[in-house]
Amino acid sequence: MNKPKSDEQPAAPHSLPAPKVESSPKAVGLPRRFRDTVFSSRTLITPHGQSLVVIRGVVTADTSDQYEFLQNHPDLEPAPE
Repeated sequence: MNKPKSDEQPAAPHSLPAPKVESSPKAVGLPRRFRDTVFSSRTLITPHGQSLVVIRGVVTADTSDQYEFLQNHPDLEPAPE
């Protein structure tokens, strides 16, 4: 094993670039509620395998993936706040 001599400086670690944080153009305050225009009770399954339960015609998005799924669903519309 080689030890650095007292007059040698150890090599400085390379700094990594800061990770890119993608921000959506519209910041969505979660949770968001949607009204089901077809069913008053059902279970929706997202492409990621999450279950979203419609109760009394209302379903809630707690994550941005859920929000995107519900926003694009043809039977749902944003519920009035």
